Amino acid sequence: DRASHPGVEGRIALTLDDAPCSRPDASASMVLEVLDVLREFGAKATFFLCTDFVAGHEEALRRLIEDGHEVANHCQADRSYAEDTEEEFERVFLEAESICERLRASALADRAGVVASGGNSEDAPPRRRWFRAPHAKMSEAMRTVLSRHGFTNVLTDCYANDPWIDDPEFIAKTMLDLALDGSIAVIHMPERGFREYNYQALRDFLAGLQARELRAVTLSALQQEAEKVVVVGEVGGAKSSQDDSFALVDPSKTTSNGQDYLARTSSAFSIGVDAWSNFSVKTHFHKACWRALSVVGHRRHLASVFPGSLCFYDRASHPRVEGRIALTLDDAPCSRPDASASMVLEVLDVLREFGAKATFFLCTDFVAGHEEALRRLIEDGHEVANHCQADRSYAEDTEEEFERVFLEAESICERLRASALADRAGVVASGGNSEDAPPRRRWFRAPHAKMSEAMRTVLSRHGFTNVLTDCYANDPWIDDPEFIAKTMLDLALDGSIAVIHMPERGFREYNYQALRDFLAGLQARELRAVTLSALQQEAEKVVVVGEVGGAKSSQDDSFALVDPSKTTSNGQDYLARTSSAFSIGVDAWSNFSVKTHFHKACWRALS
Repeated sequence: DRASHPGVEGRIALTLDDAPCSRPDASASMVLEVLDVLREFGAKATFFLCTDFVAGHEEALRRLIEDGHEVANHCQADRSYAEDTEEEFERVFLEAESICERLRASALADRAGVVASGGNSEDAPPRRRWFRAPHAKMSEAMRTVLSRHGFTNVLTDCYANDPWIDDPEFIAKTMLDLALDGSIAVIHMPERGFREYNYQALRDFLAGLQARELRAVTLSALQQEAEKVVVVGEVGGAKSSQDDSFALVDPSKTTSNGQDYLARTSSAFSIGVDAWSNFSVKTHFHKACWRALSVVGHRRHLASVFPGSLCFYDRASHPRVEGRIALTLDDAPCSRPDASASMVLEVLDVLREFGAKATFFLCTDFVAGHEEALRRLIEDGHEVANHCQADRSYAEDTEEEFERVFLEAESICERLRASALADRAGVVASGGNSEDAPPRRRWFRAPHAKMSEAMRTVLSRHGFTNVLTDCYANDPWIDDPEFIAKTMLDLALDGSIAVIHMPERGFREYNYQALRDFLAGLQARELRAVTLSALQQEAEKVVVVGEVGGAKSSQDDSFALVDPSKTTSNGQDYLARTSSAFSIGVDAWSNFSVKTHFHKACWRALS
């Protein structure tokens, strides 16, 4: 707060999250471009590193530190650690910090009087021990570890929800509206083909700061200015020129009860540790948004808005889907190679308990270390499908780039099918058994639901259908299993396609209970969960395949799949689309326009 810390006047701290780049390929990184734009505007920044992303980018990070920026600890992977035990979190936290330390040590020499956190010998403040909790989720165990090692968890008062809003003009304007003296701004690191729009947002934001004579500095530099007017008082508090303040206390004198090193009073923008521990504020906000979207997003309401990808089968046109929904799980099998983190076997047990089958959309970068569990999954009658390699958008990849990674991902899926099931036994490799398994369909789900013309062309060329949903509860952002299950049950109808994200130990683990409750609710309603291929087999029994690019059915008010062998070559999905179908339009999703506008409205309200 400038009133208590006048030294922060004219300064904000600029921070970039999820640095350096989620892919080890240096050509995907935009670190050097970001450094150029920071240099152009005379700005400095703190880069919060997911240290699993460091390999392949060490040289760019050393240059970053030499340029006077600083690196800080964002833990290893881009996942929540709030459900880890204290020992588990401490291990990965310290491993991440050791990588940060090695980068600092390799970039700067103490003998030159240059502090390893960034800056130069003339103006660099002593390095602070910063941490930012991934997904802003904290736990008592995490607070205890941070307190033990003298770290401060840092959030923000200047942010525009840029992972969900891909409009650089909106991002920059929103952040400029929020930026005040002493603010801490957050923007996520741009990469080629993933959040690349944030590069332009960063440039526009810096230009706006310059016009307002606000200087972007590192967190440590901002804290150095703030400390000039802070009188450190008793343990656990700080005295300042007025009570209406937000002041840092002396880290060396913090209490041992896991409190952040902050004196929090009425006018400060501060996210309470208990609120964030339970994710309650953010969860309630997303619940309210999702309730509103669910009302608007009923099948019939959205039909005219979103012509396109397969999202459900209408019972009126496909009466054989009665009593069935397709269950799909995204981001399978587990984002970590450690088999002990996986919950695939637990999910298989609960599916077996309720007599359910499912289609698992695989991020094939996640497969290594989980092959045996995936083979068992297929042998149990489930199917695996292509969710591409990494959990990122491919909408900005070229056609050649996307085709390469798409086919590499599909080859992994094929190898898993081949290793699990033998054709000679009459068992189809997509899941199921010789008695009831339908022929394998070629399913794809675009990560982050973002599609491009290049992606559509590739899918058409190889005979794949992009599949979305009419039954979903925004579970990556809402960690309440009761809400997730109830919302999905409210949306589930005959012929629905349900989506829930794969639970892991310590990451979206609440989705295990949500899945169990959802399946119990379906059972009570006599709705059977089946694979996508099984649902499509039932739907096809009442579809008469017609001309190229269309399908005839018992009425026009339908959503029918056409014969893939007779599709046109212009990149259309293999779907006959008419008025009542809930289908996500390829053009709308290409621009992410509808979802973007929704998140913009939410973020304006939250701001």
